[in-house]
Amino acid sequence: MRSSFFITVIFSCIFISVQTHAESKKFRIPYYQQFFEINPQSLKSSSGQYFYQNLFRNLLIYSNEQGLTPDLAKKCTWVNSTRLVCELKKNLKWSDGSDLLPQDFITSYKNFLHPDNNNSRKDMFFNIKGAKDYTLKKIEWEHVGFKTIKQNSIEFSLLEPDPDFEFILTQVMTAPFKEAKKITDFKQLLTTGPFKIKDFKKSNQTILFEKNNFYPGNKTDILIEWVYLTEDTLQLPLYLNKELDFVRRLPTSQINSWKDKKDFYSQAVLRFDYFGFNLNLVSKKQRAILFTKIPFTELKELFSSRGRPGCFQLDKELTGKEELCYPIEPVESSDKELLKGLKSEFLLSQAGGEDHQRASEWIQSQWKEKFNFNTSIRILENKIFLQHLKNNLPAFYRKGIPLEASSCYAAVKIFEPNSSENLNKIDNKELNKIISKLKTEKNKSKSQKLCSDALTLIMTEYYLIPTGKFDLAYLIRPDFKELSFNKLNFLDLSKLKYQN
Repeated sequence: MRSSFFITVIFSCIFISVQTHAESKKFRIPYYQQFFEINPQSLKSSSGQYFYQNLFRNLLIYSNEQGLTPDLAKKCTWVNSTRLVCELKKNLKWSDGSDLLPQDFITSYKNFLHPDNNNSRKDMFFNIKGAKDYTLKKIEWEHVGFKTIKQNSIEFSLLEPDPDFEFILTQVMTAPFKEAKKITDFKQLLTTGPFKIKDFKKSNQTILFEKNNFYPGNKTDILIEWVYLTEDTLQLPLYLNKELDFVRRLPTSQINSWKDKKDFYSQAVLRFDYFGFNLNLVSKKQRAILFTKIPFTELKELFSSRGRPGCFQLDKELTGKEELCYPIEPVESSDKELLKGLKSEFLLSQAGGEDHQRASEWIQSQWKEKFNFNTSIRILENKIFLQHLKNNLPAFYRKGIPLEASSCYAAVKIFEPNSSENLNKIDNKELNKIISKLKTEKNKSKSQKLCSDALTLIMTEYYLIPTGKFDLAYLIRPDFKELSFNKLNFLDLSKLKYQN
């Protein structure tokens, strides 16, 4: 009897030890945006996306295989072309176990749009009746097109039909959110996603996530440790030293070394990245010379890329074509003369890392070799870079545009006259007409034709030069399974497993 007791105790201790070890397993992932305050509504760039996506969830979520599917919503239904009703799942909770109610969503929307804050993406809701006027203090909140209906539903009233509107309800910026908290007050932060913050170490800025037991469908017990890095280039050395389990952007110079290993993972993402111009400084003829007379096929090979710079390569589903490419033309003797006196500053964001710099330096060397045209590359911290684009647009720059919806309109809407991404204030009547039709077209073949027409017109005017099809290359420690990515650059860690 006594022997049996001791055996039971020993096995119990072993079980507890193994269980504790499994529960305390950490997945270490880098981040670069130092957090002083936790506020998903103020997210301005992709650098904090993975972090916020696993703390806060929204009504819907996007899957590569299934498209838009419910997350916190039970279902979303279009009553007519401008009225959407989303019914919440039953018994939704905040991370402290308190009820998550439809009114919490409405309050979040009010805070997001409030005139006194400076959230940069308020425009996401500007197709909601009264939303823009509310931000401009022209109307009171009760006249804005959000309301709770029935017992557990939210109604959205739009100004005009928008087939992409539901994608807004996947974004962390529009997710239900109580209030901003200093990172040091993390224990008071309420979340709606698969994780909540367990700890923050001020000494090295490490942030630890633990499972939020109140998020429906959460299947992981692994802790997520966010390791603060000051530079993108530190990722790979730390991964090789087994101090990280995830490299979120493997430099293209390293792809051939890793592509046949178990650690390597590649995900096609929908982006509209491009090389841009100040149209007031660089003429149409000069734009054509500089970007159609250099061998972009060489750059494709240099970067082991599936896409060629100079080609629009959105999903075939969106355009009906594999690609639309600028031709590579022969250099003419008159080209050098046409480039004389041209301003030559080429601006990059530091957030683009090694790859953006290498590509720009390749272009720089080609321009020097073929046209004796000298350009100076300047790399700026991302916030300063964006301010320059807004206030003092350089002759040349590289800009990244992550798409927020799986649609052609999500790409070409940057040419709408009122778009904040329309850096040159282009107002092309023919292009405006095409984009306006594309925005509401539901027929697939007609939508593809409009998309192709819009891209062709952009090419004809040399408004920008696309960087080509975009894949993100990651390294993931092979013992970790069931991370989920999608082509809108969403990382879901809610089903993360460890299998040694």
